[in-house]
Amino acid sequence: MSGFMNRVSRKVAMDVFLMLSTWVAWCLPFYIIFFIIAHFVPQVQIDLNFFDGTILSAKIYMLVEGIILALSLPVAYIRNGVTRKNMFKGVFIGMSCMVGALSIVVQILYGLTIWIFGNAFGQSNDLSQIYHNQFLTLLLIFFLLCVIYFAIGWLIGLAFSRYGFFPGMFSIALSIVLVGLSEFFWNSYMKLPRQLDLLMRWLTDTQILFVTGLVGSVAILVLLIVLLRVIVGRMPIKP
Repeated sequence: MSGFMNRVSRKVAMDVFLMLSTWVAWCLPFYIIFFIIAHFVPQVQIDLNFFDGTILSAKIYMLVEGIILALSLPVAYIRNGVTRKNMFKGVFIGMSCMVGALSIVVQILYGLTIWIFGNAFGQSNDLSQIYHNQFLTLLLIFFLLCVIYFAIGWLIGLAFSRYGFFPGMFSIALSIVLVGLSEFFWNSYMKLPRQLDLLMRWLTDTQILFVTGLVGSVAILVLLIVLLRVIVGRMPIKP
């Protein structure tokens, strides 16, 4: 790890991890309370189980966090002598560590809600129904989607703050496409090319969906990282 991250990037990563963890620690209890109340108050309707509701909220939350951090952190760190490379690496690793910890916490809470309230509700195409009782798979999906949504928010924020209105609007259009693809890969059964279909014929439909979702998400994430690294490397910093 010391070869991959120097002292400065580790400091940035720790700062980001603690900051995002503090924000999540304030927000997550509100959703937990709402979820519990929904099971005892008939007037409160909820159609999703704990995991599906949490991942829906977390994706929106991470998108907003990405936009907020893009508008403040890069300029603050770079003006204080942190290189763009160290800033980028620290922010992304700190965010990823926070999302990893959140993914574990959500899976633990999801298991508790199943034990206490059962898992009798939720739409058939929700992730927890497609990957029923596959907690490690759901943990990985939660992690990848939250990181992707954060990166998309970061892309939008950087485009508007550094390059202006029209590049910002283009980043929104690109983000809509990437969001649609990331959701499609995990929720839709795709017709594979004949050669690939024959190669994967020994897998179940759910396993094929997982493989396509994993490959598609990793490809989208790599694309976002490359775009963000290029933007951060070229962005001007005004005194």
